[in-house]
Amino acid sequence: ETADGKHLIVASHGEVLGLDKATGQVTGSRHMNFLITTDPIVIGTTLCLGANDYYYGFFVDELGGQIWRTVSPKDEFVSQPVVAGNTLMLASRNGKLWRVNADDGDWIWKDRKTNGEVTGGLAADKRAVYVPSMDHNFYAFDLATGSELWDTRLDGGSLDQTPLALNGQVLVPASGKGLYSVSSTDGVVKWEADGIEQLSAVDGDHVWAGDSAGSLKAISLPSGEVVSSTP
Repeated sequence: ETADGKHLIVASHGEVLGLDKATGQVTGSRHMNFLITTDPIVIGTTLCLGANDYYYGFFVDELGGQIWRTVSPKDEFVSQPVVAGNTLMLASRNGKLWRVNADDGDWIWKDRKTNGEVTGGLAADKRAVYVPSMDHNFYAFDLATGSELWDTRLDGGSLDQTPLALNGQVLVPASGKGLYSVSSTDGVVKWEADGIEQLSAVDGDHVWAGDSAGSLKAISLPSGEVVSSTP
């Protein structure tokens, strides 16, 4: 969604479309000369897109016109970044991390790295950015400096999905296993819920999530107890 709240930006492969939010009419389009590998993000006047070897910032009103790019040779950006203020936290597939300014692409910090590939999206709160890695470790890096705060081993399942940070904990989906709740302070696992495949929404002290049997469950955030389940 654009800053004025009137338009939506849609990206598919190498094409970017602008849509009127009220009517759905196409207001503009642009063919990019690269394969788009992440969902588009709009921050202010900047349209942000991932690709092979690069993460780009473009002028959103032109649906093009490159402002900046972050380079990672022989790599790709498939992990969905997370926004904090006017900055983006980026992770490449090879596990490299940056925090960049959305206006000009200048980095606040860089040269941080996980020990495994990163394909799942990132999450953040006011203190840290959280990174799921395919080496079965879940990492927290200081938002301001990029220094590593902790990492936690989560052996069950693959950490290939986007976590959710809230209320002093981070919910970490793991494909083939379920859902972990990890303390955002020190990375200690608070509880596990097996069979959960997808997070849906948070409502007060509960998270709604879909399981492998096709049911929608309400799970207590403090305890991990399933309080209701609907096929």
